[in-house]
Amino acid sequence: MMRLGEQKRASARELVQAVACALIASRKQRTNSDDGKRARISIPAANTCRMIKIGLISDTHDYLNPQIAGIFQDCQHIVHAGDLTSPSIIDELELIAPVTIARGNCDFGYWARTLPAAVTAKFENVQIQVIHNINYVVLEADTKIVVYGHTHRARQHWGGDVLYVNPGSASEPRYSQYPSVVILTIDGAKFSLEEFSLSRF
Repeated sequence: MMRLGEQKRASARELVQAVACALIASRKQRTNSDDGKRARISIPAANTCRMIKIGLISDTHDYLNPQIAGIFQDCQHIVHAGDLTSPSIIDELELIAPVTIARGNCDFGYWARTLPAAVTAKFENVQIQVIHNINYVVLEADTKIVVYGHTHRARQHWGGDVLYVNPGSASEPRYSQYPSVVILTIDGAKFSLEEFSLSRF
């Protein structure tokens, strides 16, 4: 029979392994992305807890609001819908959690060429597509959520059985909105959203 201390250590190892696998998968999608066009990854929640929290962010434009680290601190993964404009944003976000990224129209240079224009990711039982400009999305079977950016305007709306989520710009909002990010919580096949407004810089 496994002792309590041994059970805790085993659970901790499982959690570390799950996060490590997620990090490896997110890095692979940047290098094996169908010639920079499309990537597909699958990221399970940790074995010790079926619930997973995903930070949704877009249009950072070379500035990561310091509030984001605190807001995303309990997230197991981060999805960025493009227009980072600097690779330093990737490094900063990866200090918080593994990151999945779709390239934006303002992402240029050697670092951006390996980023896919679109990503299909499966978190637990929920399939998510990520793209910068929603006008170019090609909806796939089984997709439940589409995360996009480009408009710098936070919006959430349903299209049939698919939820479309624009977390807004985390640095340069338009239409008198505040900078914003969203946390997506997935619990099995269920999901919920929480939007956070950021201070202006």
